[in-house]
Amino acid sequence: MSMSSTMNHQFERVFILLCFILCLVGVEGTIWNPDIFPNPKRDTYLCGRNGRKSNICDPDSVLSTRAADRIEGIIQDVQEGMSPYRQDQCGSKGVQGYQIAVAVMKKMKVEHSMDPQGAAREFAKQLHARWGVGLAECDNGVLVLLSVGDRQVYISTGKQSATVLSTDNLNLIISWMIPYLKNKNYDEAVIRAVTNIGLGLSGWELSKDDPAWSAGLFFFLLVFGFVAFSLISGSIASRKRKKRLETCKDVLKRIKEEQDKVQSQEWSQHKTCPVCLEAFHDDDDEAQMEDNERQALTATERRRIISQCGHAVCEPCLQTWMEQSRSCPVCRQDVEGNDDDDSRKCSEQSEAPSSRIQTMGHALAGDALAADLIYRLRRAQRMYPEYITDDLIDDWNTDTSQTGTFDFGRFSDHQVRHQAIAAAQERSGHFGNATSFGGGGGGGASGGGAGGSW
Repeated sequence: MSMSSTMNHQFERVFILLCFILCLVGVEGTIWNPDIFPNPKRDTYLCGRNGRKSNICDPDSVLSTRAADRIEGIIQDVQEGMSPYRQDQCGSKGVQGYQIAVAVMKKMKVEHSMDPQGAAREFAKQLHARWGVGLAECDNGVLVLLSVGDRQVYISTGKQSATVLSTDNLNLIISWMIPYLKNKNYDEAVIRAVTNIGLGLSGWELSKDDPAWSAGLFFFLLVFGFVAFSLISGSIASRKRKKRLETCKDVLKRIKEEQDKVQSQEWSQHKTCPVCLEAFHDDDDEAQMEDNERQALTATERRRIISQCGHAVCEPCLQTWMEQSRSCPVCRQDVEGNDDDDSRKCSEQSEAPSSRIQTMGHALAGDALAADLIYRLRRAQRMYPEYITDDLIDDWNTDTSQTGTFDFGRFSDHQVRHQAIAAAQERSGHFGNATSFGGGGGGGASGGGAGGSW
């Protein structure tokens, strides 16, 4: 090869590199509109995902690579129904996962006849429809649009998604994004938004009473622990998991309600056993029964037994416990005292005067009441370990020692900041998402959505 041809070849390489750099500079300064905004399944190199098909398009590199990988991983978990997320019925396709897409940019085009809020809404709706986010049969897609230069965010929902994520819920999710957006922490804002969208789609309620939940879950996340569960396939398995999740939510809700009411002395005592977490069969309940129902009550019914320490346990649980120990299952204090009768050293509520119940109610205060709560939470963890993790229990122990109750918001925040969860999501999201969008109509007249600014 001659020196002349070598120089020409080097010149061509430099020229191509300069053109590439100029293109990048041009992209950085682009004012985007739906007609020219890249499609992450087609324009892979323009969306900032290193040439991989993705559910995220970030042509201006607003998000860090690690954040984009994690967001991709969360989206995959939601779509695959990985715990704690779940899939739903989608017509003849059976049980399918929700599809989420994210579009992030520095600046969007705002027509003179439109305000920024309206522009963000139209932009999101058009992208949602053009990309076809969601499955066509049930229109179960969600698209998150973020324009940081315009300080606008909009979440567009398809028809089925809108039935689960109401406008109020979307507004709550956006309100939890705002503090991070104001601090220009766009990574955290989008991570939390996608996490909360997934949780909301999975049936977790969003509570106005707990805006501190960054992820805005009802309490689960409720309960939300990281478990590397593989996808549960089939509609029967999906229904069983959904039912189990709902039962777990009900148990934690009941624990929270009882604790708050006993702590405030609205109730003098708990109404469920701390061991099995089932409701007591009290005398008041028996009095309201018909004769045939009352006759059906046996010695194995969950009658309340109050130990000398003040904790109440149902009769079957106490009998089982006393076969192994003579201490209270909650606080471990001796329940026998000095009485020589080994059959039972506790008093039944049915035999105790109302003053005894009131005394018990006041006795369960401070440390005793906190111990009862922690015990109940640990029992719930044994029943639902896939949702309630050791880390959550530790956080709740801290809450209980400081406030006497526990914070539902720990669930969603735990999901966002748990290092093992984050690492697993980053690993799975690093390779993008090759699954095509399903042709969803995208939040038109039958869909929904909400937006906000900061």
